[in-house]
Amino acid sequence: MSQLWSTVIRLIASDFPVLYADCLRGEPPEPYERAGIMTPYSPRDLADCPKCDEAWDIEVLELEGKAELFCVCPEHGWNRIDPLILRRWWLHLDPILDRFVEIMEIKGTRTPIMPNLVWKLGRRGQCQLIFVKYCREEHLKAMTAELVKHPKAVIITITPESAERLSITLPNRKFSLVETTQYPPNETLTVDFEKIEAMIAPEAVVPSQSVPRRGNRTVNIEKLVDELKAHYRSAKDHYYNSDGKILPRPSQADLARRIGTRQDDVSRCLNDPDAVLLRTLWKNAEDVRAILNS
Repeated sequence: MSQLWSTVIRLIASDFPVLYADCLRGEPPEPYERAGIMTPYSPRDLADCPKCDEAWDIEVLELEGKAELFCVCPEHGWNRIDPLILRRWWLHLDPILDRFVEIMEIKGTRTPIMPNLVWKLGRRGQCQLIFVKYCREEHLKAMTAELVKHPKAVIITITPESAERLSITLPNRKFSLVETTQYPPNETLTVDFEKIEAMIAPEAVVPSQSVPRRGNRTVNIEKLVDELKAHYRSAKDHYYNSDGKILPRPSQADLARRIGTRQDDVSRCLNDPDAVLLRTLWKNAEDVRAILNS
């Protein structure tokens, strides 16, 4: 799992969902900003001393007509700091839920059961899905009183810890977003359908039609490889015949339409342990060097 996504999704399940710049760990924030998951928040008013890692006051000095920021450490003195490390973002749950509902093809209107804690997401096939933002010890009794009214619903939590806490009092099938979602750098939210199916009864999350067999997936993987190879050829032609830019990588939804399958089938194919070539082609489909060397 992306370290940034792991941090983001766990912070969402907190009372102060603010991400600090040092949590980026080299991953770009832009995909999250474009999706509305992260919006700029007021910068930090303290900075970490690079020598002792303690947070101290910030001072601004005019040097050669330019404002420079310094961390003022009582022990190690003044240390120049990059203002970018002071950035913070507020994290938003709704865009994540909206995308998750879209990928899972959940039908219905999201309605609250407990304000800011528990929502009905809707139905997938015959199964009702309920989302729990977080469950702490002080919430358990009240949540149980509400959720016991929905004994056949699948409960989705953000963290496995919340799922485990609810398992103490509720027999409902459960899974967490931490365990079943990914947000690869420069991409978008993906859902591991196979893992969900492994964690709960398959009939809970798939429509009435039968689950695709292994043979069908192998065929789909081959089709997707062919589609991505065709994209590489088109992208290379576009590079040489236009302005030196490659074509954007097709989305999973686009690929699904091209081969006549569902978007979740494309996601399954990309996560298949044997689909090494497919994953490589997908990963490098916007890499100019990979395109030109293909």
